Parts: sequence; C-alpha cells; structure tokens
Amino acid sequence: MKTTFFSLCILLLISLKSNAQEFETNFVRGKMSTYCANEYFIFSFNNKTFEKMDSYSGKVINGYSKITDTNYEDNGYYYELRSSDFVLNEYGVDAFKETTIYYHKILYERRGGDLLYIFEYDYNNGINKGKFYFTEKGYNLYCK
Repeated sequence: MKTTFFSLCILLLISLKSNAQEFETNFVRGKMSTYCANEYFIFSFNNKTFEKMDSYSGKVINGYSKITDTNYEDNGYYYELRSSDFVLNEYGVDAFKETTIYYHKILYERRGGDLLYIFEYDYNNGINKGKFYFTEKGYNLYCK
C-alpha cells in the first residue's frame, strides 16, 4: 500500500513538472537601469505557481502566479501577464497576507516563439524596483 501511494506521489510530481513552462535567462537589468549584468536564472511557471532559481547561488524563490492576460505589443511581440492576485479569492485572507504578490510579464518574439525577457516585480517594492531577465535574443534587442 505504501509503495502504491509513493508511486502515485512520484507520478503526480512528474506530471506537474511536465506541464511547466521552463525558461533560462542570461542577463539581468533593473527597470531604472541601463546596465545589463551577466547572471543566469531559471524560471518555471505552472498553472498557478512559479519558481525562480539563481544559478550562481542556488537560491530558489517560489510563489503564486497565474496568467491574467495575453496580448500583442505594437511591435508584434507577444506577451503573457501573470499575477498572484488570485490568492485572496481562491485561498482566503490569511493565505493572501502571507503571500508576496508577484507580477510577471513574459515577452516572446511571437506567439509560440522564443522568449525575449521576463519582467518581474513584487507589489511591496513596486514596479520601479522590478527586474528584466533577458535571454540572449532579448539582450541583443534591449541591452546593446
């Protein structure tokens, strides 16, 4: 019985991870900065959660994140907006108070295309303290 339960847990974890969008970024720039630093991060977005890992330090940040909007910018790039605002309605006031509210904008060269950047900020620090996490393609477009 225990091995069956353990096997089901492993299958559940594998299926959750397989539904994730996973991205590697190579450069970071603050919203109010013009300098792009060479730093590596790995992002993973699931249906209602995200994970960000600093490849250098190994530090991992987890949080809630759910797609709230998708659209195209004037230049034709496709984006997804993600937020953790839904926590209040779905999990209640106590969970909301304990949650850091993150916002993400994930920009692609086109729908189904390559990632250009992920912009992340948390509600408590404000949008001006947010950071861009660029791929190589995004770096060539926005940092050079």
